Amino acid sequence: MAAAAENPCDHKCVGNPSALFADPSRADGFIQCGPGVDYAAGLVCHCCVPYRLRCTHGAHFDPAAKVCTNAKTQDAAAVEPGLYEYVH
Repeated sequence: MAAAAENPCDHKCVGNPSALFADPSRADGFIQCGPGVDYAAGLVCHCCVPYRLRCTHGAHFDPAAKVCTNAKTQDAAAVEPGLYEYVH
């Protein structure tokens, strides 16, 4: 039997009400955990479905500030529509 894939949202929302955190697989990416069904546990959850997003225009995600930041100018852009895009 194959091991279940690790859910990147596991234990990420405790103390992190925004449910935003850096995507360990890419510097320009971040994950927002949202509500849904945790099929492995068979429970409805408020923070178990990972939505992978990436900052646009060469920015990277600053996990402390929880914003996309332009590495060249250090301008921070709030995480809002148009500043990031969904990654499948």
